[in-house]
Amino acid sequence: MENQDNEDSFTSLVHTFNPKSEKWDVPKITGKEPSKRGYMQAVITNDGIIYSFGGRDGLIYFNDMILLDTNELKWSYANRFQSN
Repeated sequence: MENQDNEDSFTSLVHTFNPKSEKWDVPKITGKEPSKRGYMQAVITNDGIIYSFGGRDGLIYFNDMILLDTNELKWSYANRFQSN
């Protein structure tokens, strides 16, 4: 995310929207925050867990599964995957 001067204005991986106040906030999330990346795939389960796989940052490609528990506001990681 860049501002009008093409400077990186990235502040957080997660933002929440409050429809009553019509404002965006950055929630406090525990656990080790993953590195910034794009081009990832994600799904959310009915129990509020977001599973995000892979992605890349420039020429760095990720092969990992990151979990965000939206109820507990906590980051965690699944076991590492091996590529053959």
